[in-house]
Amino acid sequence: MNLVTRHIFKHLFTSLIFLATVLTTGVWLTQSLRFVEIIVNQNVSIGGYFSLVGFLIPDLIAIILPICTLISVLFTYNKLIADHELSIFRTCGLSNLQLARPAFILAFFMACFVAFINIYLVPASFRHLRDMEHQFRNKFSSSFVQDGMFNTLRGVTVYAKTRSLNGDLGGVFIHSIGQGLTGGLQKRNPFTIVAQNGAIVEKEGKKSLLMLFNGTRQEKDLKTGKISFFHFKTLSYDLDQLGGNIQERIVKPYERPLSDLLYPSNAENLSETTKAQLYSEGHQRLFPPLLVLLFTLIGLSALLPQELNRRGRQKYIIKAIALASCIHVGLIFLVNINGRWQGAIPLAYVLIIFFSLVSLFILENQNIRFWWQRYSTVKE
Repeated sequence: MNLVTRHIFKHLFTSLIFLATVLTTGVWLTQSLRFVEIIVNQNVSIGGYFSLVGFLIPDLIAIILPICTLISVLFTYNKLIADHELSIFRTCGLSNLQLARPAFILAFFMACFVAFINIYLVPASFRHLRDMEHQFRNKFSSSFVQDGMFNTLRGVTVYAKTRSLNGDLGGVFIHSIGQGLTGGLQKRNPFTIVAQNGAIVEKEGKKSLLMLFNGTRQEKDLKTGKISFFHFKTLSYDLDQLGGNIQERIVKPYERPLSDLLYPSNAENLSETTKAQLYSEGHQRLFPPLLVLLFTLIGLSALLPQELNRRGRQKYIIKAIALASCIHVGLIFLVNINGRWQGAIPLAYVLIIFFSLVSLFILENQNIRFWWQRYSTVKE
């Protein structure tokens, strides 16, 4: 890597890291607001919350990096043109392809990085994200027990006259109508518990227990109609049974590995719609690395052939951004209609290859605009 290549590469890499950090942080903070309800409703700690939303970062990086690469190329080369550095490099005999070499090097490494994220990190991060979210939403929250209120959930009413900050309760009343804890139609014996004091404790960090002290428990046998009654000094009540049915979690397409998306192991048991969704998700992970290379070519072809034009560079920058945006939207559209038209995914790859070849042709033929203007003048 010669001195010129290192000089341009340093500017490209610095601007790319800065843009990626700022945009990823901004989008991540916006997306993480969707999980704030978990803190409020499920009494999750701040550390647990950030551990949860931290799994969003790999997917955001894979989405944002192609856009940041385009902006970094446009910003860096526009600055080099404005500072007349590219003019100096040209007087040394460097061509467009030689000046574009640092951008190609950066794009290659970024494409490999995005491919690694999409193929390995994204499915693993989403899997951990949904596992933690499922665990938080199905785990009983101690905030359910509010002092001075009758709190009813799944046929069980819990009342506490007082509650301290550390979770100690005073004047506890629990009544169950006897609904099956599995959520089915099977009834259990209804019971009522009254205790002078209580406390919510975590057992081994997994179970929420309500420890009751100095009280009585009454239970009615539905078969005989008799009521049993006893006093207790200490009684534990499992609060996790109020957290809802913990059902088997359905694995979403974005949690599956790439090989399972393109070649499902149970393809014979899947519907055509599900196969199309898995196929679309698999190729959607392959598009971002290609977009990094394509957007780099678009940015280079927008500025390098126009380097001698001191005016009007802004319109070429706007056109490059508009073209990249249209391509991105077009790819999303083609992915979404893949279930109704099987040629959508092949057409997406054709578009990427076509615009890459056109951009490379414009970049390599640096005098194409000059010859076109000369041809138009002669024709007139």
